[in-house]
Amino acid sequence: MKFKSVVLETYFYFVCGIVMGAGFSIIGPSLPYFARITNKSLDQVSDLFLIMPLGFILGIFVFRYLAFKDWLRSLFIVSVLAHLVLLPLIPYTRIFLLMALMFFIISVGRGITNVGSNLLLLDLHKKKAAPYLTGFHFCFGVGATLAPVIVGYNLEHYDTIIGAYFLFALINLPLLLFLLKFKISAVPRDDMAKKMPSKSLVKLLALIYLYLFSYVVVEAGYGTWIFAYMSIEEGGVMTVAQAGLFTSFYWLAFTVGRLLSVFLSVYFHPIKIILAHSVLSILAIVLIILFTDNLWIMWPANIALGLGLAVIFPSMIFYSKNTFNLPPKTIGNYFIAALAGAMAGPWVLGQIFVIDRDLIFYPMLLATLAVPVAALAIQRMEKTLNNNTL
Repeated sequence: MKFKSVVLETYFYFVCGIVMGAGFSIIGPSLPYFARITNKSLDQVSDLFLIMPLGFILGIFVFRYLAFKDWLRSLFIVSVLAHLVLLPLIPYTRIFLLMALMFFIISVGRGITNVGSNLLLLDLHKKKAAPYLTGFHFCFGVGATLAPVIVGYNLEHYDTIIGAYFLFALINLPLLLFLLKFKISAVPRDDMAKKMPSKSLVKLLALIYLYLFSYVVVEAGYGTWIFAYMSIEEGGVMTVAQAGLFTSFYWLAFTVGRLLSVFLSVYFHPIKIILAHSVLSILAIVLIILFTDNLWIMWPANIALGLGLAVIFPSMIFYSKNTFNLPPKTIGNYFIAALAGAMAGPWVLGQIFVIDRDLIFYPMLLATLAVPVAALAIQRMEKTLNNNTL
C-alpha cells in the first residue's frame, strides 16, 4: 500500500476515534435533559446504558460476519450515516422508546466502527502499530473531552442540547466523503482458520475479558455519572456548566494521558505501563472516596484518574495481539467484554446513585483493583503460550 494511502486511512480512523469518544461521553451530561423532555426519572433514562451496549454488541457481530465478506466499506458508510442522520433528531424526541431505538441504531454503527478501526490499524501498521493504536484512543479522548463541556455550555446558556448534537453529527460528514472517494483496507484473512480451543487459551481469554470488563466499568461508570454527582441539581456543589467542565477535565486528562502513552509505548513494556497507571488510578479513587467534599482534592484526583485510566485499554490490545498471536475475530470479541462493562457499570451505578450517591465510587475501586491483578496473571501465561498459535 502506498504511503499516502496509509496516512489518509490512518487519519480516517483517528477522526472515527473522535466520533466514538464524543458519542461515549455525550450521554452522561444529557441524561437530566432526556429525563425532562421524556417525563422520566433519572434512573429510568439510565436504561439507555443497557440498550446502547446491546446495539454495540450487535454491531460487533455484524462486523464479524460481514466485514470478512468484502462488506467492510459499506458497513462503515452505514455507521457514518446513522450518526449523521439520527444524532440531530434525538434532542427533539419526546418519546423515550423512540429515543432508545435511535441510540440503539447509532450504537450498532459504533460497534462496527470501533472494532473495525482497531483491527485495521493493527493490520495497517503491523509490529509498529502501538503508537497508532494509542493515537486512535487519544482521538477518542479528544471527542470525550469536548462533548461534556459543549453539552454543559448549551444547557447553561440555551437550556437545550440541540446545538451540541448537531455539531457532533456534522463531524461525520468528512468521514462520509472519505468513504465515498477512497477505498479502505480489507480485514486480514491469513490467520482466520478456526482452532480448537485449549484450556490455556480459555484461561487466557477469560483473564483478558475480566481485565477489559473491570477497566470499562470504571472508565464508563465514572465518566457517565461524575457530571450528575457534581451537579447542584442532583445534590452536588457545582452549576451545570461547572459540572460539565469538571467532567471534561477528566476526559482531558484521559486524552493527555493517551497522548503521552504514544511515546511511552515506544520505550516501555505494555505491562509496566499498565501497572503504573493502575496504581495511579487506585490512588485517585481512594482520594475521591475520602475527600468527596473537598474540591481542592477532588479536582487533582479527577485529573489523576483520567491520566491513570488512559492507556489501560490500548496497551492490553497491542500486548495480547503481538504476544499471543491472536486472530482478528478473537480481538473483536474483546469489545464484547468491554461493552459488558460499559453496560453493567453505568447502569448499576445509576441504581446505586438513586439510593446513596456517595456509594458509587466503591464498585469503581473494586473494579480498578482487579485490573493489575488480571494483567499480572496474563503476563504469567506468556511463557507457556507465546510459542503457540492460538
